[in-house]
Amino acid sequence: MGGESLASSHAAHRLIDDPRRRHSQVVSSYELAPTSLFVLRKDNPVRKPLIRLVRLKMFEWVMLTVILANCVTLAMDSNKPGFDESSMGRSLQLSNYVFISIFMFEAACKIIALGFVLAEYTYLRNGEKNCQSIAWN
Repeated sequence: MGGESLASSHAAHRLIDDPRRRHSQVVSSYELAPTSLFVLRKDNPVRKPLIRLVRLKMFEWVMLTVILANCVTLAMDSNKPGFDESSMGRSLQLSNYVFISIFMFEAACKIIALGFVLAEYTYLRNGEKNCQSIAWN
C-alpha cells in the first residue's frame, strides 16, 4: 500500500514537471527557433520575456479585442464628402494610427520571440496564427 502511494506521488510529480503541462497559461507548446533574427538565442534577456508574453493566453485575448475594436472603427468610417474633416473623422483617423502601432508592436514581439521565417514555428510559418493576422490586418 505504501508503494502504491509512492508510485502515484511519483507519477503526479512527473505530470507537474512535464514541460507541456507546466505552462498551462501558454497558447501552445511548440518548439521555438534556436535563434531569432540570426542573433537572439532562446536564453537572450530580450527574447525570454517576449517569449513569455506572446505565449500568454491573455496576450491573445487582448489582441483579439483590439482587432474587434479596429473592425468597429473601420465600420464607422464613411466616404461622404467632408467626413474626414469632421471631429468623428479625425478621431477615427487617430484611432487608425493607434491600431497600427498596436499591431506593429504585436508583430515585433512575435518576430523577436518566435523568429521570422526560417524555423518551423516562426512568425510567418505558423499557419493558423499567420492566416488570422493576414485576414485582419
